Amino acid sequence: MATSRSSTSTRKSAATPTRTSAAASRAKTAKPASASTKPKTVATETQPAPWVAPETSVVTIMRKKELLEKIVASTGARQAVVKPIVDAVLQELGEALARGDKLVLPPLGRVSVNKSKEVEDGKVYVTKVRQPSAEALEKQRVERKEKQAAKKAAEGVAETVEAS
Repeated sequence: MATSRSSTSTRKSAATPTRTSAAASRAKTAKPASASTKPKTVATETQPAPWVAPETSVVTIMRKKELLEKIVASTGARQAVVKPIVDAVLQELGEALARGDKLVLPPLGRVSVNKSKEVEDGKVYVTKVRQPSAEALEKQRVERKEKQAAKKAAEGVAETVEAS
């Protein structure tokens, strides 16, 4: 007859090695493997959010030809009329940047040269462009329309007084 060992809660087979008390306590308190491999998040001081690129992942390049086409489409003017005007505007913008002028060109925004560097085939300018938000642009448009309407109304009143 075989003698049996009594155990308080479970029965161990002879093939199972016995654990020491320290090892047993670690086994009881150990977390599952999946929980221990998750990265821990640590609270840090709140810092301003870093600049995030626009949501578009594809960068497109607008060349002078595309700019001319867009201006012709938006204004309805002929390309023969638009081209010399665009050439003159680009020339003036280039000269102003070369002088280091600050440009205030709504709705484009404010443009200033932060750094410039001479390179082998020309000059490189690092610029800062500050554009107003869509809400600010809309507010400016409304204010301009109101000013124009007030000016026209004042001119109409003046013309009526002169005609009398």
